[in-house]
Amino acid sequence: MAAAAAKVAKKVNDVVENRETHLGFRITVWTRAPNLSSCGLNAFPIGVLVTLSSVIQDIKSIKLANNEIKSLTPKFFTAFSNLQDLDLQGNVLKELPDVSSVLLLKSINLSKNNFKDFPTKLLEVPSIECINLADNQLEAIPIEKLSLMPSIRTVNLKGNPLNGECLDASKFKFEILI
Repeated sequence: MAAAAAKVAKKVNDVVENRETHLGFRITVWTRAPNLSSCGLNAFPIGVLVTLSSVIQDIKSIKLANNEIKSLTPKFFTAFSNLQDLDLQGNVLKELPDVSSVLLLKSINLSKNNFKDFPTKLLEVPSIECINLADNQLEAIPIEKLSLMPSIRTVNLKGNPLNGECLDASKFKFEILI
């Protein structure tokens, strides 16, 4: 547990310290996002929000893959309101909270989790282009509602026990991977 906490602390501090001041302006100089993958997390640490508070608006991408995260709070999405890419692959998520505050979100990877139902909260994000829900336990998806999303381009549903009605590709106005 202490080793995992130290790993998270180092990764978060790297993000905060990789900034510089030039002519009185703070400039973001890192090209990578916070990568907290494979850190043994079962929740997103609130302390990370505090530590990242000075740079949180600059963060466009977060990797939280291959942890044991069971849930995320709405506060996570409110704090990271400028997120464009979120990788939550390989956790134990069953549902998402309200994600409507991440209006810039373009891509979310929820593959290899425990979703039995399509996370309909994603339908409230107008900018989303790519949803990866591969290797969950989905049997159905809201095809009509997905088709109404203005930016959706790709939905990956490989490895799900989808019913036959979901598999009719003629119903999709976007690319579906099954």
